[in-house]
Amino acid sequence: MRALPAAARLELTRFLATGGIADAGQRHDAIDVRHPGVPRHRFVQADQRGDVWIVRYESGGIAARWDSVSLVPVAAAGRPPRYVSRAGDRCPAPLAAATSRR
Repeated sequence: MRALPAAARLELTRFLATGGIADAGQRHDAIDVRHPGVPRHRFVQADQRGDVWIVRYESGGIAARWDSVSLVPVAAAGRPPRYVSRAGDRCPAPLAAATSRR
């Protein structure tokens, strides 16, 4: 998640606040048994397309799945850019050889 701008990371954290998100390779609850303090989601990859970041993450639970969200910048005169989330469709697991920015 380090490749994401700070404002984009903040929005991603807000978007997934109910379950929390772990960085790639970190522990997360992959099954439906919840462990206190362990995030439900785990970052997989982020791709930048213009100013928009497409973030793929895995969600644990009884029906574990791969999801995506678009982080779209919103600029206001005189203010630093902030991002808003646009939930994406479920996406298949990324290929191991796919390019990504982590």
